[in-house]
Amino acid sequence: MDLPLYILCVASSKSKQQGSNTRATGPTKHTLKDGDLNLDALATFDKEEKPAWIKDRESLYDDMKARQMELWASKNKVDVKVTLPDGKILDAVAWETTPYGM
Repeated sequence: MDLPLYILCVASSKSKQQGSNTRATGPTKHTLKDGDLNLDALATFDKEEKPAWIKDRESLYDDMKARQMELWASKNKVDVKVTLPDGKILDAVAWETTPYGM
């Protein structure tokens, strides 16, 4: 049975609390036994369609994006020449041409 890591950690810490105070000298292998893990005790939740805080985050993102787009649009777009490592020279436009576009 494959269980997520956080479940294994909970089971591992539970077994350590019940064990003795001796230190292990090497790597230990933890195995889950019946009763080691109570899956009913794990938190459950109901998924909302779209939580209210999402709307706040989306409006914040839209405001930030609009300001950034205005900033980029106001930049002086001049023609530049880009020299590649192999010596090839390409024409580009500042604040518009991307490395991928070259």
